[in-house]
Amino acid sequence: MAMKNLKRGLRDFFFGFLYLPHIKNLLEQYNNEDLALMTITLGDMLGIPLMPPIYKLRLLPLWYPRIEYWKKHVLMEKGALEKLKE
Repeated sequence: MAMKNLKRGLRDFFFGFLYLPHIKNLLEQYNNEDLALMTITLGDMLGIPLMPPIYKLRLLPLWYPRIEYWKKHVLMEKGALEKLKE
Protein backbone atom coordinates (compact mmCIF):
# COMPACT_ATOMS: atom_id res chain seq x y z
CA MET A 1 0.00 0.00 0.00
CA ALA A 2 2.77 2.43 0.90
CA MET A 3 4.63 1.53 -2.29
CA LYS A 4 1.55 2.38 -4.41
CA ASN A 5 1.21 5.74 -2.68
CA LEU A 6 4.89 6.44 -3.23
CA LYS A 7 4.65 5.52 -6.94
CA ARG A 8 1.55 7.65 -7.34
CA GLY A 9 3.17 10.57 -5.54
CA LEU A 10 6.30 10.37 -7.71
CA ARG A 11 4.21 10.07 -10.86
CA ASP A 12 2.14 13.14 -9.90
CA PHE A 13 5.28 15.07 -8.97
CA PHE A 14 7.01 14.36 -12.28
CA PHE A 15 3.83 15.08 -14.24
CA GLY A 16 3.57 18.48 -12.57
CA PHE A 17 7.29 19.11 -12.98
CA LEU A 18 7.39 18.21 -16.68
CA TYR A 19 3.97 19.11 -18.09
CA LEU A 20 2.40 21.76 -15.87
CA PRO A 21 4.31 24.76 -17.35
CA HIS A 22 3.29 23.70 -20.85
CA ILE A 23 -0.34 23.24 -19.85
CA LYS A 24 -0.39 26.67 -18.18
CA ASN A 25 1.12 28.23 -21.30
CA LEU A 26 -1.49 26.60 -23.53
CA LEU A 27 -4.32 27.78 -21.27
CA GLU A 28 -2.91 31.33 -21.27
CA GLN A 29 -2.68 31.31 -25.08
CA TYR A 30 -6.25 30.01 -25.35
CA ASN A 31 -7.47 32.73 -23.00
CA ASN A 32 -5.63 35.44 -24.97
CA GLU A 33 -7.09 34.21 -28.26
CA ASP A 34 -10.54 34.08 -26.70
CA LEU A 35 -10.22 37.66 -25.44
CA ALA A 36 -8.95 38.83 -28.84
CA LEU A 37 -11.94 37.27 -30.57
CA MET A 38 -14.24 38.89 -28.03
CA THR A 39 -12.58 42.25 -28.75
CA ILE A 40 -13.25 41.79 -32.45
CA THR A 41 -16.88 40.80 -31.96
CA LEU A 42 -17.77 43.12 -29.07
CA GLY A 43 -15.47 46.02 -29.97
CA ASP A 44 -18.41 48.43 -30.28
CA MET A 45 -18.53 48.60 -26.49
CA LEU A 46 -15.08 50.23 -26.64
CA GLY A 47 -15.81 52.27 -29.76
CA ILE A 48 -14.00 49.93 -32.17
CA PRO A 49 -16.47 48.82 -34.87
CA LEU A 50 -14.87 45.81 -36.54
CA MET A 51 -17.66 43.40 -37.51
CA PRO A 52 -21.12 43.74 -39.05
CA PRO A 53 -23.91 43.61 -36.42
CA ILE A 54 -25.51 40.40 -37.70
CA TYR A 55 -22.49 38.32 -36.66
CA LYS A 56 -22.38 39.99 -33.27
CA LEU A 57 -25.98 39.05 -32.58
CA ARG A 58 -25.29 35.42 -33.40
CA LEU A 59 -22.20 35.30 -31.17
CA LEU A 60 -23.65 37.26 -28.25
CA PRO A 61 -25.23 34.23 -26.49
CA LEU A 62 -21.81 32.54 -26.50
CA TRP A 63 -19.98 35.55 -25.12
CA TYR A 64 -22.58 36.77 -22.63
CA PRO A 65 -21.28 34.82 -19.60
CA ARG A 66 -17.74 36.18 -20.10
CA ILE A 67 -18.47 39.85 -20.90
CA GLU A 68 -17.66 41.11 -17.38
CA TYR A 69 -14.31 39.28 -17.39
CA TRP A 70 -13.55 40.65 -20.86
CA LYS A 71 -14.33 44.23 -19.83
CA LYS A 72 -12.18 43.91 -16.73
CA HIS A 73 -9.27 42.46 -18.70
CA VAL A 74 -9.43 44.90 -21.62
CA LEU A 75 -9.83 48.03 -19.49
CA MET A 76 -7.22 46.98 -16.91
CA GLU A 77 -4.15 49.19 -16.72
CA LYS A 78 -0.91 47.37 -17.34
CA GLY A 79 2.49 48.13 -15.91
CA ALA A 80 5.62 48.69 -17.98
CA LEU A 81 7.02 45.24 -17.17
CA GLU A 82 3.81 43.52 -18.28
CA LYS A 83 3.89 45.41 -21.58
CA LEU A 84 7.50 44.28 -22.16
CA LYS A 85 6.44 40.67 -21.59
CA GLU A 86 3.94 40.88 -24.47
